[in-house]
Amino acid sequence: MVWHDGQAEYYILGEKIIFNFKFSSNIYVYDKNIGTTTMYNAPSAYTQNEGTPLSPHLRENAAALNDHVKNNPMFLRVIPDVRHERYYRLHIGSSVPGQPRRSYLMIFDANFNIILEHLIEHPHALRTYVATPQGLILHKIKEKEEESVLNYYRLLCAD
Repeated sequence: MVWHDGQAEYYILGEKIIFNFKFSSNIYVYDKNIGTTTMYNAPSAYTQNEGTPLSPHLRENAAALNDHVKNNPMFLRVIPDVRHERYYRLHIGSSVPGQPRRSYLMIFDANFNIILEHLIEHPHALRTYVATPQGLILHKIKEKEEESVLNYYRLLCAD
């Protein structure tokens, strides 16, 4: 069993709660109208899809927790793009010695089928992202604190 720290990443969309756990690629949708939860397998082609278990006795050890987070993939909140009937999710791969951790953008259709998984080349503040009519906006990390840059990604679909 993977240690999920008891905290889900979630988004409320009408009568549905879309949620996932940090150390698993699965996505869940709870439908408040009928009281059921559906699990969608949403695997990454580039990272592990489930973190390794953390021993219960290490959960209070800050250094062990830090190592656990660093050495496992981390899946962030799924956000909807209602206008384009898509969902976005960012995730971070496990640490590789001597290399920065890689970040990925996944785009899903309305039924959580994977449309695209894309490596994000530049460091971004991955907790700061929002879907807009123009696309997904990410807050780019800059070396100078007084600079603030937003990048956006647009998905163009051919009919």
